[in-house]
Amino acid sequence: MDCNKSAQAVESFTILLYNIHMKLTLIIAEKDDGISLKEFLSRQGYSTTQIKRFKYSGEMTVNGHPTTVAQILKTGDTLILATDERLTTPSFASNPAEIVFADQYLYVAAKPYGVAIHPDRAHKSETLGNMLATTFGNGFQLRIVTRLDKTTSGLVLGALDEITAQKLNTLQHGHGIVKSYVALVEGLVESDGEVTLPLTRMDGQNKTVVDISTGKQSHTVYRVHEKRENTTLLNVTPITGRTHQIRAHLSAIGHPIVGDTLYGAQKDTRIMLHCERLTFIHPYTGEQVDLKLPADF
Repeated sequence: MDCNKSAQAVESFTILLYNIHMKLTLIIAEKDDGISLKEFLSRQGYSTTQIKRFKYSGEMTVNGHPTTVAQILKTGDTLILATDERLTTPSFASNPAEIVFADQYLYVAAKPYGVAIHPDRAHKSETLGNMLATTFGNGFQLRIVTRLDKTTSGLVLGALDEITAQKLNTLQHGHGIVKSYVALVEGLVESDGEVTLPLTRMDGQNKTVVDISTGKQSHTVYRVHEKRENTTLLNVTPITGRTHQIRAHLSAIGHPIVGDTLYGAQKDTRIMLHCERLTFIHPYTGEQVDLKLPADF
C-alpha cells in the first residue's frame, strides 16, 4: 500500500466528511426481504443501545421516508441510517499520524513505539489520538478498534464514525480481524510452535501471568523467521486477545521479548514487538484489506 497516496486520499475526503452529517446508506438484499428493520439491524451486528440511538436521537429512512424499527423491509429498499453524535476533537499534536490506508469509513495508522493511543492525565497531547486529530482535523473523534500497548509499535485500525465502529467491533469479536506481529526474543527458538497456556491478570499489577486453575483460555501461534546471535525473530499471531498475551506466552516458554524486563528480559531497552500485518474484510465493500508495515528491527 502506498502511504503517500493514502495520505492524499485522507486530505481529499476529510473536509467533506466533517462538514456534512455522516450517513450510512444500505440497499436491502433478497435474503433480508420480509424482516423488520429492528431484526435487520440486529443481523448486522448493531447493539440494542445503537438501535435506540438510531430510533430516538438519529435518523432512519426507508426510500426517503422516516420510519420505525417495526418497518417491514423489502428487496431493493434504500435504508439510510445516521446518529446524532456529539463529537469532541482531541487537542492537536505537533505532528500528524502516518496513515497507511483510509477511506470515508475507516483508517489504518502506523503507531510509533512509545506513543500511547488515548489521551489521559499522563499523556495529554502527544498520543496517537492527538496525532490523528491533527491528520483529520476538527470534528474527529477517536474510535480505535484494534489497540496496541504504548510499548508496541505497528498497525492500528480505527473507525471514522460510530456506525462503522460498531460494525468493526462486531467483526473483531467474530475473529474477522487478524493481527500478525513480529517479535525479537531472547535465545534461539528451535522450531515453529504454539502456546495454549491459560492467562490471568495479576491483582493490582499491570502484568499477565500463567494460571492453570483460574486463567482464561489463550492461544498464540509463532513461526521462526530468522535466527540471529542469541536472539530469534518470530512471526507471531495471537488467536485469542488477552492483555499482554504475546509477551506473557513467549516469556512462559523461556523466550521473553528483547527489552521486556517486566516479563523477564535481561536488558531494559525498547520492547521489540511490532504489529506488522492487519487483515480484515471491509464492512461495506466486502473486499479483503491486507496491509503490511515492516518492523525496523
